[in-house]
Amino acid sequence: MLRALIATVISVVLLVPSASAQESVTIWLDSQIPEDKLIVKADNLTGGGTHLAHVDLAFPPMPLSKEDDLKYEALRTAIADGKTRWDEFEIELPIATELEGVIFTIDVIRDKRDLQDMTDARLFQGAAASKAFEPDEFLEDERALPFRAQLPGMRVNNPWLQAMALDQNREFTKADIADGSAYPELVSQQLKILGLADGGIDLTGVPEGATVVIDGREVGEDTEVYAVRAGVHYTHVLRNDVISGRQRVEVEPGETVDLPLTVDSTELDQARAKLLEGTTTGLPKSVKKTIDQLMRNYDGSVFLAAVDREKNKIEVLPYAREAKLVPQRLVTVVAAAEIGGGLFVSKITEEKPGQPNTGPGVHAGIQVEIGVSYGALLLGGDVALSPTMTTSHANPNEDATSNVNALVLPSPYGGLGVYVLRPTGDTPTLLLAGTYGWNYPAHMTVGGRLIFGIPVDDGTWFRINVGMKQAAKAMDNCKGEDGCISWDDWLDGAPSEHFEAFARLGFGTRF
Repeated sequence: MLRALIATVISVVLLVPSASAQESVTIWLDSQIPEDKLIVKADNLTGGGTHLAHVDLAFPPMPLSKEDDLKYEALRTAIADGKTRWDEFEIELPIATELEGVIFTIDVIRDKRDLQDMTDARLFQGAAASKAFEPDEFLEDERALPFRAQLPGMRVNNPWLQAMALDQNREFTKADIADGSAYPELVSQQLKILGLADGGIDLTGVPEGATVVIDGREVGEDTEVYAVRAGVHYTHVLRNDVISGRQRVEVEPGETVDLPLTVDSTELDQARAKLLEGTTTGLPKSVKKTIDQLMRNYDGSVFLAAVDREKNKIEVLPYAREAKLVPQRLVTVVAAAEIGGGLFVSKITEEKPGQPNTGPGVHAGIQVEIGVSYGALLLGGDVALSPTMTTSHANPNEDATSNVNALVLPSPYGGLGVYVLRPTGDTPTLLLAGTYGWNYPAHMTVGGRLIFGIPVDDGTWFRINVGMKQAAKAMDNCKGEDGCISWDDWLDGAPSEHFEAFARLGFGTRF
């Protein structure tokens, strides 16, 4: 229906286009997204959309949600509830157990407030675990196992160990725990824990473009090893302010661990080799698992891509969600209709013959574009009209008030152009073109236009056409004939230049 309207009724170009289909997702099995020209080639094959690379595989997007807020609200509620029940009989172990269940659900520390909430929870949990057992029982009782950490040469209160690992610069006081009687034990444990050697998290494997956040603190870009105390640390990366790759990393005293990558460079190379062989089967399990996780955050079709530098080409294959490659067309034919406004600066007006006269007007046109690869041949016609200007076709020897008409200038033209973005799929298009044509009443025009297309559906675009054209001195229509009045004669020998600039909106469709 839309194509029929385009072909028959120019006025429909002012209608608002409908929303485009869901964008596809192209996952590059390379260390980073390639240069723009290769992105364009891939979009011509896939229909365009989102592009992801190794950093997205290594750290899958896990955006913040309302659920994260609810988890921290539950944590604060659990602390407050535990403190109100603190004086009940033998309540300490249930409190410590309930807190462990709430803490286990949390997989991200976003900022300083989250860090304080998590540290407060661990301090309170440690106090509850300490009061639930006698000192000897805490070291041996199986019920204390979830709250006991085995370190070189000693066993310590695990919640307190985690609190000191998370906020290593905090000075703990009696106010940080529910029962002041547990404070001496906290101090004793702290002396043991602070005597342990620090560990580190190696960040050298983090792909370019990822900002690492550890325990709610952003790590500098040049940091290779981030020093931490022994214990569990919460890590994620930020890309375009979106949280990705949430992980808990456990560090032993004196140990430096790599920041785990969901997909490391070796697995990436293996998957890449498979793709360049022309298959998406047999990929490493970690790659398949991560792609499945990525797909939860996107709705469109999924493609896998890689750059073959040796052959100077790209390989793009469908992967999931009915993904299909766009058939490659060497030749394309697009018909379009547009309407908009223009500004005219002309010397052919009746009001000031031979003098520039400026005014606004309506500008419309139809066009056929025949594309061969990235080249385009244009054939079409424009019409410009201005309600504020008139022209006179009267012989200067006759009554000057006769044959006065509104400024209506039809203009057939042809042209050559270059597609920066080709009209081959459900992707944006961009055409740069130069034109040459005839402009009523007696001018040859040279012009140019830039046409940007926004996909409405497969093969139809909402178009924005911005251009201009310039007509020099009017053609000599008399060619030496006696008694003939030429345009230049009518203008008393003055040059009859005419200039139009326009901006139009419309629709184009591929046939």
